[in-house]
Amino acid sequence: MPALAFPVKTDRCRQTLLDRRAPVSRARRSFLIMVDGKRRLDELGIAMAMLGLNDADLQELTDAGLLAWHPDDTEALAAAAAAM
Repeated sequence: MPALAFPVKTDRCRQTLLDRRAPVSRARRSFLIMVDGKRRLDELGIAMAMLGLNDADLQELTDAGLLAWHPDDTEALAAAAAAM
């Protein structure tokens, strides 16, 4: 994932966060809650490090359909606004 990309929650992610029984670690759940489609990956990097997450975690979240990626803020903001 490029550092300037914006991670965005998918519908599947929102459902997973609502379901407390979903098999997502506490660290990943905390990270997913922080993802708002307005902050770039490089801006979330400190939080990721504090949670003990790395690029492999991001790839697994993406592969699981929990995160989508937008290359610039125009697309990310539109996606975030549509989700509200």
